[in-house]
Amino acid sequence: MAQTRPLKLDTFYDRGNPEPSALELLYAARPDWKATPGRVRIEPLLGGVPNTILKITKDAPGKSESENDQAAVVLRANGDEPNELLGLDREAEARTHELLAQHGLASPLLVRFGNGLLYAYIPGRPCKPHDLCREEVWASVAVKLGQFHAKLTRANDRIGSGGGGGGGPDVKMDMGGPAPNIWSTMQRWINVLPTRTAEEKSLRLDLQTELSWSFERLGRSKSSPGERAYVFGHCDLLSGNILIASAADDKAEPGKAAAASRITPDRIRIIDYECAMYCPAAFDIANHFSEWGGFACDYTMLPGRTVRREFIGRYLSSYGEHAGIVTADFESAVSELAASVDRFRGLPGLLWAVHAFVSVLESKVDFDWIPYANKRLAEYRAWKAHEDGVQPESGGEVSLRERMWARE
Repeated sequence: MAQTRPLKLDTFYDRGNPEPSALELLYAARPDWKATPGRVRIEPLLGGVPNTILKITKDAPGKSESENDQAAVVLRANGDEPNELLGLDREAEARTHELLAQHGLASPLLVRFGNGLLYAYIPGRPCKPHDLCREEVWASVAVKLGQFHAKLTRANDRIGSGGGGGGGPDVKMDMGGPAPNIWSTMQRWINVLPTRTAEEKSLRLDLQTELSWSFERLGRSKSSPGERAYVFGHCDLLSGNILIASAADDKAEPGKAAAASRITPDRIRIIDYECAMYCPAAFDIANHFSEWGGFACDYTMLPGRTVRREFIGRYLSSYGEHAGIVTADFESAVSELAASVDRFRGLPGLLWAVHAFVSVLESKVDFDWIPYANKRLAEYRAWKAHEDGVQPESGGEVSLRERMWARE
């Protein structure tokens, strides 16, 4: 069913006057809430740093808490950071959300206002890193990611837009692919790094060298289903960006509580699209696997070969179903994509290291950006050493991450 186009307002959410500001935006989308009885509750949702994310619920008389939850909305106001260096494209993010909603992959987008979005609330909870290791979760995420790639890539190819770029005939191409993509984005971030000191110059030159090397090694490979070089990917599929919808959100038969509580693809929602852009499918999958360890980078949580192959098999089945592709030799296709994911396993470390080196220049988030950047860069270097056939120095050993990745 076609989604109603969101209302566009020039109004801005005011953090200095939060409740009246939120209500003004709410009543634009839900004017009936102002005229009917029942208290309107505004409560913050976790996980919104640096953005402000509010859940707004109408306690309608005669309705249950669950029914009121189903009608709730979310207000997301972008953080007040400059965002001049990272250059996140909020227009593209809103377009991606709207496109996903049209395909039933995101909650309906109700309002686009000056510094954020208002959209329907989905009762549920965001994943934690340990959730990603549960088979019912990762198997469902694999199916949903295949659907995400198939639907979004075909839609963006057709309209020639999305993520600030697109795949249509008039779209800008950058570093050999539709832009923005992971390569052009890393290049843009490296370009804004300062060069005031010898140390800063050395860091920027080092990162530029690594980007050029990795692009030559991986940038022209066909590492997506159907012989594609790129899909339109999420590119930040960490645990907090995966929502497990409440069982009540499913259409389970009454009285089957155990079955209703099972996690299935229908209960998985992929959220937060500010980093969505073109990428090889192998990158998006490898990046998701790297997030199993969370921000703590607990490499013992990484999936081994067997789990990765099963994930990729489910992903390819889902992608093929939603893209209308029939694979003649499915097992060979799984093996080929698994090999590509292996080859891309180090690149997320480079991307998020560069992201962190830029973030420290303008972010107001209380986070140890430099130690995190160095840790992610070390992941990339360990992978690169393996790619180059460089053996550990005498008495040394292969990094923990590489060992965990190599296990069955």
